[in-house]
Amino acid sequence: MSNYKGPYNSFSQNAEPVYNQNNILGTVSQSGGVPTGAIIERGSNANGEYVKFADGTLILYFPRQTAAVTTPQGGGFTSPAVMLTYPLQPSALISSNGGGGTCSATGCFVVTKVLSSQVVVQVKSFTSVTSTIFDLCLLSRWY
Repeated sequence: MSNYKGPYNSFSQNAEPVYNQNNILGTVSQSGGVPTGAIIERGSNANGEYVKFADGTLILYFPRQTAAVTTPQGGGFTSPAVMLTYPLQPSALISSNGGGGTCSATGCFVVTKVLSSQVVVQVKSFTSVTSTIFDLCLLSRWY
């Protein structure tokens, strides 16, 4: 017979929670920087998707964004500013795709501004494109 007495380790003097398949995913929370909820929380809304981790890490994902890249600029073309509202409000932005943009042989997109409730992206291309699709992933913190 097991000595298991719920989500807390009965062998610990501090009654530390024991995580298992039933409580790893759920609402992630903290109190004074100490995790008090699940380990991973995943959610989405009309603005995009997010994953919160108990250590404070927050991943924001904006799938399938579109832009028209038709304004001449230098030797190529650029899009108007694409303003994306965060699916979950971060406390601080850490990184955006490893340095602000992702490029390929045909062009790239660049994070041009990080605002309190939105991130601004511009798409650049060597050729004029009436509609291009891109995904944006930002690494941040939620506390």
